[in-house]
Amino acid sequence: MRALYFYLVCFLLVPVVLSAQSKKGPQAGSKTPQVVEATVQKTIFGRQETHPRVDYRFVLVWQGPTPPGPFFWHPDASTWRDVTLAKPEKRPGLGPNDFMIVEKHTKYQDIHAGDRIIVSPHSHSDEVEEVPAAVKKLPVSSLYYKIGDKWMYVTIKPTKRPDIVMP
Repeated sequence: MRALYFYLVCFLLVPVVLSAQSKKGPQAGSKTPQVVEATVQKTIFGRQETHPRVDYRFVLVWQGPTPPGPFFWHPDASTWRDVTLAKPEKRPGLGPNDFMIVEKHTKYQDIHAGDRIIVSPHSHSDEVEEVPAAVKKLPVSSLYYKIGDKWMYVTIKPTKRPDIVMP
């Protein structure tokens, strides 16, 4: 009975965990970051003249031995977004077994192998100048990053969260 329960749980959980992960990269044998969570959520404001805001959030585990360079999110063919990087940090709470997890902003140079990174693309970014024209022709729905002088990417399919509708 236990074996049947174990196989049933594995059969249901494995596709869910693997659906948010991707193994693409422009170079064979490169260590891409492991995608732990990828979500997108739209906020619809109450006033008709305001545009809805779409927020992306990615949680990655950095697997490379060297720190990355800048990251850029490429959600569609015409958009490039700068990102903010953060690391989760556990802080004590009020009681002995109480704690909270906060997001502490970090720099690219402070990322090491095994670090969990929270990537938050900016809602609106100007044209990103640092990305070469050849890279701009690569696949959409991808998170681009630089290692040394080489551009790498990982394709991400974010899970859609329910819309937030404000009054």
